[in-house]
Amino acid sequence: ISIKMCCILSGEPIEATDGTIKTYQGRQKFQTQMLTAPCAGGCGTCMWCIGQFVPATCGITQCLLRRKILQYDMTKYSCFQGQFNVCCCIKAGSCGEENCPDFCAFMEGCFCNFAAVSASRNYTMEKYDLTSDPCDYRLIRINNCLQLLACLCSIAAIIEPSLRELANLINWIADLFYHTVSGCMTAQVSHEIDYQVSIGNADGAAQQVVVVEAYGDDGHHHKGGHHHHNEKQFR
Repeated sequence: ISIKMCCILSGEPIEATDGTIKTYQGRQKFQTQMLTAPCAGGCGTCMWCIGQFVPATCGITQCLLRRKILQYDMTKYSCFQGQFNVCCCIKAGSCGEENCPDFCAFMEGCFCNFAAVSASRNYTMEKYDLTSDPCDYRLIRINNCLQLLACLCSIAAIIEPSLRELANLINWIADLFYHTVSGCMTAQVSHEIDYQVSIGNADGAAQQVVVVEAYGDDGHHHKGGHHHHNEKQFR
């Protein structure tokens, strides 16, 4: 079913027509797609996937992932890393994060798991100037469709009790798919962090290259001979 839906659904970034929802689109690609992420880094990425897949450990998994993304400097932590606000009472910088960032990250992972997963991935995409693979977008769309279907079936089951078994089945499928996709997403982000650290780009500076043209002592731009050179600087 998922394979057929992947062929039907769009692989374009997920955005709202009114501009309220926008997906960051960088110049680089993730080192691995979500589908292959659990096996991309061997046992390490597999364990990250399993940690998010198991409901009992998904909260602590997201807390540990956020610590990894922030290079274990929790002074940089804010609720959902400022990516979005869940409601009027849960906003970045207003949840006491500066006093107990690890506890807040754990609570975020436990009670707003979907938002924690998305925030970590979006933050990583912005930090390293990344864009998603079309297949990733399709998997996310399938998950969103299943969650909506589960919600509608649950409402229908309230009105018509005979639909409860069907609603329970749809909810089970939706939950299974969510934890599978979010597990792959978690493994993908962890693998990307490992790669960026391995090339000495933990801070994300290497993705922003500025070309500086050389000028001579006379203030004129020299294009030929030994007067001309381009210098690539990181910032």
